[in-house]
Amino acid sequence: RLDTLDARLMSGHTSPVMSLALSEDNTYLASASKDCTVRLWHIGGEGEERHQPTCVGVFKGHTKPIGAVSFCRMLASKFIITTSQDTTMKMWSLKEIQKMMAKRKKQKKQKSGHGEEKEGAMVVSQSMHGVVAHEKAINGLAISRDDRLIATGSGDRLVKLWSASDLSLVGTLKGHKRGGW
Repeated sequence: RLDTLDARLMSGHTSPVMSLALSEDNTYLASASKDCTVRLWHIGGEGEERHQPTCVGVFKGHTKPIGAVSFCRMLASKFIITTSQDTTMKMWSLKEIQKMMAKRKKQKKQKSGHGEEKEGAMVVSQSMHGVVAHEKAINGLAISRDDRLIATGSGDRLVKLWSASDLSLVGTLKGHKRGGW
């Protein structure tokens, strides 16, 4: 909590976390790890009571550590992007997890406080799109404000621009003397 500087330990990853991303509405936190997974944490949204962060999703599919994760900016898009040392970039849908969370919220209102339940996280092992994006590990990631472009930077000394609709390559920026971070 920012207002009290209250910090809480969130356990789940089995290796160090390499990247964090906060959703535009401050409801979710994504953590990317050397354990080759991304965990999606519900941390409470606007007008919601703050609680212990809960892992609501685990994204599996990369074969090497994940170096970057980023949320879409526009809530209607409902996706995250991950990049990895396996040289791939993957787009993951958040729609099913958000449906699950809406259902849980509705059930919680109906129960009206008869104790707290511990529900498991949804495991997502199939990405919407995935591409081999670079020749070396991908270290940098950014999504445009309108969710239409994705930029990646790599140890191969290239920055690449991608269309967010299908992860097709839009352009390559050359000229860096060293790999991008």
